[in-house]
Amino acid sequence: MVSTGNIRYIAIGKRDDQQIIASHTSYKLDGADYPSLIEKVISASKFNERSRLTITSRDVGTIHYDTTASCAFFVVTAPSYPQRTAFRMLNELKDSFTARIGNSVADAQRNSLNSRCKPVLSSIASKYDIIENVDRLEALKTETDAIKGIMHSNIDTLIRRGENLDELDDRANSLAVDARMFHTETRRVKRTMWVRNAKLWVVLLLVLIGLVAWVSVAFAAPALWLLLQYVVIPIYDQLKSDSSSNEGMGIAQLGLALVGQLQG
Repeated sequence: MVSTGNIRYIAIGKRDDQQIIASHTSYKLDGADYPSLIEKVISASKFNERSRLTITSRDVGTIHYDTTASCAFFVVTAPSYPQRTAFRMLNELKDSFTARIGNSVADAQRNSLNSRCKPVLSSIASKYDIIENVDRLEALKTETDAIKGIMHSNIDTLIRRGENLDELDDRANSLAVDARMFHTETRRVKRTMWVRNAKLWVVLLLVLIGLVAWVSVAFAAPALWLLLQYVVIPIYDQLKSDSSSNEGMGIAQLGLALVGQLQG
């Protein structure tokens, strides 16, 4: 798990010889020498005057420590980390360490308990690195800050909306005018297209009629010529010769005779 930088370093030291017997680094600042700094604190002449204390360091953050008769427990946190949460962590660290490894303190040397204490130290560091997971008050504060941020954002949005009401009204009116113009233009285009389609159909109908007439004439003229050439004219000549003896036959009688011949 990647550290957020709230918990940076945890260490356990012996009070009698001022040595660090176990430590764990969860977040390393550039140039920070946590072990040397903690050893300076535990070896200070006035260290035993206070059983628990918070020390602010501009180089590494904030140092909190708590003690028992034989050990001192240290944690280096971010400057903004709550003091009450840091000491809750130290209390849990003291209980876990005493229950599991407390009997080995007397014979421990510098960093000799690192491997045995690593699971405990890394677990506590991960747990307390996210403040909201272990500090209800801090979680409520975070939640309140989030709600405040949302409220401020909503208020800003409402203010901006209020400032833009006139602009939105103008846009709405403009859209209404555009809609009416679009509707009018659509109707005009529909009428124009209908007239064009009507003209096209009329032209197509005239072309079709002309084509039918041309085909009719093209095929009827030769048939009519053949009819006259090979049927009507021979019959007419025959009737005319047959009726030459009767000079009094008129045009009407000749026509009737021709029709009779065609029907016969």
